[in-house]
Amino acid sequence: MAFPVYAMSCFKLPKTTISNLTSAMADFWWHTVEHKRKIHWMRWDKLCLPRELGGLGFKNLQCFNQALLAKQCWRILQSPNSLLARLLKSRYFDSSSFLEAKMGSRPSYGWRSLMFGRDLLMTGLRKELGNGKSLNVWTDPWCDFGGRRNPWMKNLIIDLELKVSDLIDQETGAWKKALLEENFFPADVAIILRKTPVVAVDDFWCWKHTKSGAYTVRSGNWLAVQDLLSEEFQEARMQPSINGLKEAAWNALTTPKIKTFMWRAISSILPVANELQHRGMKVDPVCQHCGIYLETPNHVLFTCDVARQVWALSNFPSPMNGFHADSIFVNFHYLFQMSKNIRIPKEIWKGYPWILWFLWKNRNKFLFEGSEFRAEDIVGKAYDEAAVWEEAQKLDQEGDKRETQPARPQVKSWSKPERFWLKCNYGYSWSQQSKRLGAAWIVRNYKGDSLLHSRRTFVNVSDLQEVQRLVLYWSLELMVSHGIGKVIFAGEDATLLKALQRPRAWPSFLSMYHSVKPLLDSFRGWKCVIESRSSNRSAFAIAKSAHQPQWGQSYVSGGAPDWLGNLLLADKG
Repeated sequence: MAFPVYAMSCFKLPKTTISNLTSAMADFWWHTVEHKRKIHWMRWDKLCLPRELGGLGFKNLQCFNQALLAKQCWRILQSPNSLLARLLKSRYFDSSSFLEAKMGSRPSYGWRSLMFGRDLLMTGLRKELGNGKSLNVWTDPWCDFGGRRNPWMKNLIIDLELKVSDLIDQETGAWKKALLEENFFPADVAIILRKTPVVAVDDFWCWKHTKSGAYTVRSGNWLAVQDLLSEEFQEARMQPSINGLKEAAWNALTTPKIKTFMWRAISSILPVANELQHRGMKVDPVCQHCGIYLETPNHVLFTCDVARQVWALSNFPSPMNGFHADSIFVNFHYLFQMSKNIRIPKEIWKGYPWILWFLWKNRNKFLFEGSEFRAEDIVGKAYDEAAVWEEAQKLDQEGDKRETQPARPQVKSWSKPERFWLKCNYGYSWSQQSKRLGAAWIVRNYKGDSLLHSRRTFVNVSDLQEVQRLVLYWSLELMVSHGIGKVIFAGEDATLLKALQRPRAWPSFLSMYHSVKPLLDSFRGWKCVIESRSSNRSAFAIAKSAHQPQWGQSYVSGGAPDWLGNLLLADKG
């Protein structure tokens, strides 16, 4: 069924509408025949849990509605000069900001809906450092000290009104180191100095649940579900848990239908007689086939007479003392473990999902038609279906390969720039253990000739984000100093290069962008290209050489290293 996404993006749906839509989805999931009611074997809230926590990952419409409205609030926050933002400001928050706005008197339903979305947005926002004028040093969590917090107080007497901007030299954009050392402990000072303030831009908002810092409906929905279904999440994470078994069922090599069946069996929501009686139906809970034991999922699939006979004929290794009489969890765990045993023939261990499925079909055939398959037929059908499915997967994979791959797999090679452009490939090799960074770049023209290259060693570089920022800034700085006019920057940092090209879409990298923007403005033209390791191997090789004791010195040189000749010749083609 289709969701009314546009309406949900503009208005908060009434609870009755949410309830009706949820009921329609639940009916669609549990009912196999239209206009015929069936038992809803599990609460919808539990089905909305992610698969790794035992649910099916279905959407909770209230949370989805709030996440869509939060997206509109994010747009208002990011585009305060848009027509909608200016209209709302004139009506509801003329003398304050959108995040400080009140509901007001006689608000429209649209505004009340936005306030509902804003509640979610505000729980995931964080303020990033620009010029520091809006950040209080002691009350705002403005730096990453192993987690977002404000620095520890070194002195007993402090200035409670101290702003982060007071710690920054507004002319040079550098930290006032003496003031930092006066107010903070050395460990916090070292972390602060790694963060680059950008005095040209105001402090700005980021969404802390995405890498880019931009709000997405998916991350907002995740946060809303975490909050609304907190009890369900807590219960699902409690130990001991069968969520590992459910996840193994989803990872089994079989059809989606059988995966769902195994998940239902592990969740004890198969419509067997014992479960039906527990739900108030007047049925005989005893197995109709053997007439002795209660009909439970475990009994039907593992311990009933016909199940024992089928497993014995299947050649699938049985547990030493037979399948457990009471615990379906123990039995499924055994099956999943045996499916990883390399000593068992592939055609044997791959068939167990179909054995379970045909045991269930045989139970239904006996119950509703009064007939059943022979045990030999069940085993034969199971292995035949498993073989057919595996063959179909091979054909699909071969078809996909023919459509998406060239006849011969080719390693992506370096590509030449356009005429009148130069291409600067930069790379780095960083040791997290020694905190030593080797960086390099090499500039080539449209013919593939190497014009310049450089290598540099950095020390005490503690995290990957700092590595990427240092190497990019250093490369840009040297391109400017050498008077290069039109340049293509090529590297393996996809996130960083995307943030350079679309800074508004990557708020988390806005400080980095503004710190390099003066350098970018120095070029007549610039582009970014994302490279693979194979196409960027020349720059990476030079950077890696910086870790060699005899080659640790930094330099800039014309041409290219002699020892890199064959590699560059191959790149040149």
